[in-house]
Amino acid sequence: MKLNPDCIRDLLLYLENTLSVSKHGCNVFSFDSLSIRQISQGLPTYQDTELVNTIMALEDGGFISASADYCGEGICVLEVNQITYSGYQFIEAVRPDDIWGKIKKTCLKVGSFSLDLVMETGTAALSSAAISLLNL
Repeated sequence: MKLNPDCIRDLLLYLENTLSVSKHGCNVFSFDSLSIRQISQGLPTYQDTELVNTIMALEDGGFISASADYCGEGICVLEVNQITYSGYQFIEAVRPDDIWGKIKKTCLKVGSFSLDLVMETGTAALSSAAISLLNL
């Protein structure tokens, strides 16, 4: 199964807008996780299988913290707990729609949508846009 770059971006942006932290008592905090069911409802454009694959890849890549419970022949419970620092860096690199369009165009020409290439391309495009705003 291939990773869908639009699904990666949409999922991370959705998680950023939806995940939260709760305070319990004086100094106790907890991350409010999201189940695959909640995520599927929030991102109806994507099939559950694509979302599960994307979540597991992002967890494996260190972009999110997720937990999976296995039963029988597969995953029976899947929850996303939080976005990691690397995940937030990725989000910032791909957030602007115009930059995302440039990233996709560049990656199509190169023939790869690896997460590292997407992030590096986004960072380079953002740096270029910032420099042009400085009139250097």
